Amino acid sequence: MSEFLDELARTLAKPMPRSRAVRVLGGALVTAAVPLLRAAPGSGASTRPAQYPQPKKCADYHAGPTCPKLCCRDCPPIPSGGNPGVLKWCCNTDQQCDFEDPSEQYRCGRVRCKSFCPPARKCGSKCCEVGTVCADPDLEYCCAARETVCRGGNTVSCCKPDEHCCRGTCCKRGTRCSPGTGRGTCKPCPKGSRTCGKTCCTKGEACCAGKCCSKTEKCCPSDICCKKSATCCGETCCNDDQRCCGDHCCNKQRSCCGDGCCAEGTTCYRSGGRFRCCPDERLAQTPAGKVCCPPRYYAEGNTCCPTGRACTECDPPCPRGQYCQDGFCLQAA
Repeated sequence: MSEFLDELARTLAKPMPRSRAVRVLGGALVTAAVPLLRAAPGSGASTRPAQYPQPKKCADYHAGPTCPKLCCRDCPPIPSGGNPGVLKWCCNTDQQCDFEDPSEQYRCGRVRCKSFCPPARKCGSKCCEVGTVCADPDLEYCCAARETVCRGGNTVSCCKPDEHCCRGTCCKRGTRCSPGTGRGTCKPCPKGSRTCGKTCCTKGEACCAGKCCSKTEKCCPSDICCKKSATCCGETCCNDDQRCCGDHCCNKQRSCCGDGCCAEGTTCYRSGGRFRCCPDERLAQTPAGKVCCPPRYYAEGNTCCPTGRACTECDPPCPRGQYCQDGFCLQAA
């Protein structure tokens, strides 16, 4: 009975509406009275420890709006032949079931609730609310959906989609960032200038993806500023004596070759899935494509010939995918 009273006291100590507390107290009084009305031992009725509830199945209980998550545990049958019972416990949506192991031989493990945080909302030792995400686990700071984290000045903020970050401060449109030494401050653009991302562009400057290009510069498609006389080339700018090779620049005396450049007197060819440069005198035009003859060989039409002696042709000609080197057919790389 003392254990029953302890359990009742712990239950009533938890925060709950007054109506629920009345129901819990009434149910406890009924539970305490039932054992007194049972038949005495030896009358043919089975006995069961007092902490067992009435025999039911977990399916008999249903979770609902007032009980988002229901935890049930089937009790083992009593050795004297009694029916198994069920312990039930109501948990909130931010909790999960916590089953204790039986501490006594004929006692069913008690059901409790413990706090639970999905991995997507875990933020250090804190759990972000539903609909928010962890912005900084070190500072345990959560941001709403579509917001971006803004760090700086030993602080963190959540900036809305139409705001920009300024060292821990979120600046509205039409303001510029003044970083300073600590947390940033937002200042309006001076008269005669216009907002450009986190800064302000003066008259004659071009806004280029959040930065201002000077009067002598132009904004390239890749959102970089290049001199007006230069050529926009990917993420860089090529000057007058350079050519653009897709995403990099090569000297005009050199040729483009993959992600590099070939020096004057060499030609770009592909081998083994890579672009390489081959001296012009060693580059053979074979049925297998361009082949760079090895050192101490030179190209003679579609054949690689040894330097210093006569070249031997391949007879019959090499099949498709091979090239001739001093009378031998070799597989092209």
